[in-house]
Amino acid sequence: MQKWMSMEMSLIMMLAVIYILTRTLKIMRSISNQLYVSYVARRMKHWITVILLANGTRQLLKPILCVMRLLNTIHLYMFQAIECLVDNYMLTCEEEVELLSSLQFGEEDGWLSAFYSCLVTKHEKEYLVEAKFKELEQEACSISSSSSGETMKNNIDVLVCKAEYYHQSGEYQKCFKLTSSLLERDPFHLKCTLVHLATAMELGHCNDLYLLACNLVKDYPQKALSWFAVGCYYYCIKKYDQARRYFGKATGLDGAFPPAWIGTGIAYAAQEEGDQAMAAFRTAARLFPGCHLPTLYMGMQYVRMHNFKLAEQFFTQAKSICPSDPLIHNELGVVAYNMKE
Repeated sequence: MQKWMSMEMSLIMMLAVIYILTRTLKIMRSISNQLYVSYVARRMKHWITVILLANGTRQLLKPILCVMRLLNTIHLYMFQAIECLVDNYMLTCEEEVELLSSLQFGEEDGWLSAFYSCLVTKHEKEYLVEAKFKELEQEACSISSSSSGETMKNNIDVLVCKAEYYHQSGEYQKCFKLTSSLLERDPFHLKCTLVHLATAMELGHCNDLYLLACNLVKDYPQKALSWFAVGCYYYCIKKYDQARRYFGKATGLDGAFPPAWIGTGIAYAAQEEGDQAMAAFRTAARLFPGCHLPTLYMGMQYVRMHNFKLAEQFFTQAKSICPSDPLIHNELGVVAYNMKE
């Protein structure tokens, strides 16, 4: 009862803050609409992170989003806030689709609608994702004659989204080649850097990880990404104790950073410490319901325990979140073989 009352009070306080913030920003809107959209996007991103970390749950997230929709504070140009929700796996697949459908796109915003669709559906089946990227490139053709000459086909954010899809599909060489070229264009694109790190670790490129980790720690010592990179390097050279230490440092700097929680779990699993690994994966699954990896790795732990029936349930759940990951299908095959099906 006391915990429920505490959560209810937290919800009331956050709703009050958002209401006051919204009323204040309505005045700003009359001064400068562009300034309004940019400021609200930053504040909304901040509050989304606060909500995620409140009491280690996401139970406050949905009511807050409902109030924001009611007060008309979610704007289709609030890319930072929407990206924060999607990239940090704060929403389930159904909630992502619901959020996307709630945005009101104009006739001139077809390219933006296509981009958000790619952002949300990059974990769907291959033919759906390819169709979305093709649609986005076609939308880009219609605006390529603008004075800026910029096309979405060569936009770095679009290409990073495609790199994420390659990584998700297990096409690591193609992903690494793309992220390497993108980082030559923009060495400070942190989202691309994260995909590059994950791919380099899968390919066992220890030297690349070492150099990238050194540069990140030097440039961004207070970012979780930097220490996650250090953890990736130590994991790659099989020094799992050090890897866990730096993954833990990353979660300490940013508790809403999904890769660090998953890294902690796989580092424990590599040392056959199943209980600690499962604890890390359960935390990640609770905090990031849109991410299939914690569920997948929990299933793999049950395979190690020869509990194939329970493992199958976790793999099926992971498949419902991300049907395109070939590792899920491989693990389902392993389970079927062991169950003699």
